[in-house]
Amino acid sequence: MEQWTEIVNHEPGTVALQRMASTRIAAFARQMFYLTHFFFGDFTQEMLAPFTEQITPGMKVLDSKLGVRADQFQNPSFIISLERTTGGKQRSVFWAGSLEWSGSFSMRV
Repeated sequence: MEQWTEIVNHEPGTVALQRMASTRIAAFARQMFYLTHFFFGDFTQEMLAPFTEQITPGMKVLDSKLGVRADQFQNPSFIISLERTTGGKQRSVFWAGSLEWSGSFSMRV
């Protein structure tokens, strides 16, 4: 699945865009969900340290405000599963995603 948003100004003059949310995907289940994301790293070390945590009420924010090369220090990828990972193996993946051109980004779970 691909999804994108285009913003076009048809009014006279300029518009200052402060924030834009490009997508929202709602999912409901009676099971626990787990979020796997990746700690930052340097060149060729970007995704060596996955971290999995249970999704609880509230909001988890994965973001970077570097503008360019954001994936070098905060990877814009995630995995949502129905089971905690064990032994480095991911099971029952429910949803996974990654930003192709991240720049500055904010993902909220």
